[in-house]
Amino acid sequence: MYILLWMEKLYPNSFKYFEIVEKYPKEKERIMMRFSDEWKEMREKRINKEITWSEYIEWKLNYQIKEE
Repeated sequence: MYILLWMEKLYPNSFKYFEIVEKYPKEKERIMMRFSDEWKEMREKRINKEITWSEYIEWKLNYQIKEE
């Protein structure tokens, strides 16, 4: 998941965060869905200027995988 966060930076015009979920086995689907939802929310906040670029990067650097 962490690599996916940074792929966005390396390939900003070709990487789509919402395409990743379907590529994982069922047992990891819930974790990936949660990750995808959180990432989408943070991206939208950055695009809408609700958070700064620095805050977005900070979120990426400190992202914790939530296995519930």
